[in-house]
Amino acid sequence: MVPMSGRSERSRPRQRSASSAKTHERLAGVLVALICLAVMIGLYQLEPEARGYGTHGQFASQPCGWVEQYDLPCPTCGVTTSASLAAHGSLLASFWTQPLGLLIMLSLSVVFWQQLGVALFGWATMAPGRMLLQRSTWLALIAITLFSWGWKFLTWT
Repeated sequence: MVPMSGRSERSRPRQRSASSAKTHERLAGVLVALICLAVMIGLYQLEPEARGYGTHGQFASQPCGWVEQYDLPCPTCGVTTSASLAAHGSLLASFWTQPLGLLIMLSLSVVFWQQLGVALFGWATMAPGRMLLQRSTWLALIAITLFSWGWKFLTWT
């Protein structure tokens, strides 16, 4: 039977399923998943500083000039320590140290699994890069950073 359009079912071009990612999207998924995994492994390999900040020094970087100059935490003070604690499974200690570090580690985990799903199963999802371009994402990040900085002030010793 020939449909009214005059074309047989076989001659119609196959449409891509809404839930199937293209090859380049799958490759991008592999790349993003590997980057997230590398960062999480790197954070796991660090030994979190007991004082709640300074773990970034294990990357052979300089001590925080803000802390040395003012003896007060900078806006990202303790983020590496907190993310490392989260990588070791100490989620409560991670939050207590610096909530932003916990959020970063949880975000890395979510993006890793989501992009692995894109790579392996062709899940069609919003690209992480697109989400970063949204104004609401930036406003939320600013608010979370300010909250976390305030939290660090309250817990600073």
